[in-house]
Amino acid sequence: MRERPSRKQYIIASTSNIRMLYAYEHENSEVSTEVNMKPEVKNWFEQAEHDIDVAEYNFDGNMLDVAAFYSQQAAEKALKSLYISKFNELWRVHDLVRIAKRVEAPTKIVRLCAKITPAYTSTRYPDVCKEYDRRDVEDILRSAKEVLEWVKLDLNL
Repeated sequence: MRERPSRKQYIIASTSNIRMLYAYEHENSEVSTEVNMKPEVKNWFEQAEHDIDVAEYNFDGNMLDVAAFYSQQAAEKALKSLYISKFNELWRVHDLVRIAKRVEAPTKIVRLCAKITPAYTSTRYPDVCKEYDRRDVEDILRSAKEVLEWVKLDLNL
């Protein structure tokens, strides 16, 4: 289980084109003038690790569509953590191939992302619903884990 921040929690608030970083103290709240994205990067990566755990749990429980969905979410959040680290902003896109290319991932990672990305729509929309078999989801889960490992190395975590 992931630890909660002890004293400070950083949240990026976005309104139109204005992005501000707020630092919340125990009782006092003040706006930080320093844009330090590291806590946000860490939050996104920790959520990615949590999602991959959820994917494994559901895979073991034979909830294959849920396992596929959380595998995709884990890879997306990991890639977004790297994107935030490089560009100091969140890109609201769900296509893993586009995100991977933008962060200059190696070809192997981009190919893995191409396998994982369809799980986003096929698990969320009944009109494009896909019946998953265990082997397909195992491949998606394994691919997502490889993406997380690559991001972890790139972020030096």
